[in-house]
Amino acid sequence: MEISFTPPLRQGLWLLLVALTSLLAPPSAAAVDLEALLDDDFGENEEQLVFDPLEPVNRVFFRFNDRLYFWVLKPVGKVYTAVLADEDVRGAISAAFHNILAPVRVVNNLLQGKIRQSGTEVARFAINTVLGAGGLGDPAAVEFGLAKADEDLGQTLGFYGLGEGIYLCWPFLGPSTARDTLGMAGDYFLNPLNYILVNEPQTQAGLTALKVENTATLKGKEYESLVREAFDPYISARDIYYQYRRNLITVTVAAEHQDKGSKGEGGRPQEPCPEFYGKGLFHNLLKARQYQQCLNNMGAKASLHRTQNMGRALYRVTGDTRPASEEQVAMVMDVEE
Repeated sequence: MEISFTPPLRQGLWLLLVALTSLLAPPSAAAVDLEALLDDDFGENEEQLVFDPLEPVNRVFFRFNDRLYFWVLKPVGKVYTAVLADEDVRGAISAAFHNILAPVRVVNNLLQGKIRQSGTEVARFAINTVLGAGGLGDPAAVEFGLAKADEDLGQTLGFYGLGEGIYLCWPFLGPSTARDTLGMAGDYFLNPLNYILVNEPQTQAGLTALKVENTATLKGKEYESLVREAFDPYISARDIYYQYRRNLITVTVAAEHQDKGSKGEGGRPQEPCPEFYGKGLFHNLLKARQYQQCLNNMGAKASLHRTQNMGRALYRVTGDTRPASEEQVAMVMDVEE
């Protein structure tokens, strides 16, 4: 009996195999428990939590992705934005792709026991598909007040205490970890397009290219700012990714505490803490303390050790190459106090 695998199944199984292999890292790095992951008092020991034994290979792939952006995506993006100059239109396209991935969010909310949020995602998908022209608009949020409940399998695995494993920088896909790669493989099977377009690889490839290019035009300036301001863009991108993913899990755990009785003022659950990523590094430093305080109020913690190191390194660079403004010095010193 001959067994055949469809292209989506082959790709998903490949990612799954690589992630499972990567998770066989030394226990000190891969089996970090959630409490240690969320501890704010890392100090000098935080370095060991960023386990990057494949750094030489990861740097090669990082340079590949960097060249891909500056040599391909950015030039093509100039033509793309000339055709779709209105950023709101490009934002609507991004929203439509987000709407298609509703099964990923529904299932992962269920896996974390968030029945209400899962139902919210089902309702958002129905409303935005029918009233929002296939997800191009977001009447679910605007008209009905149904906020997003974004969750993926990587967050779900972290929610249950699975360590990050080794750091991976994938060509085309960018930063990840063994855990997030495993999650990405699982979420791959929940993407409806992988089944609807299984016999139309050209259409699937075209939609993927559209999604990547559309995202590049919306987020490209943030990446360019990182490359321009960071002393070592690879390290900065890796650290920001780690901090971002860890804080997603932190907020998830804090929300779970809220469901068990931890409320904000007036007995109401607190709003999710506003993210401060994707901005200039000094802007990140300025927002970091506000974010930390917000998380503390929710009963959770997030380490600023990495952000502080980035600030110190950037301050040294600006001090050596050009005068740092008084505002920049004040921001860095304020975080370092």
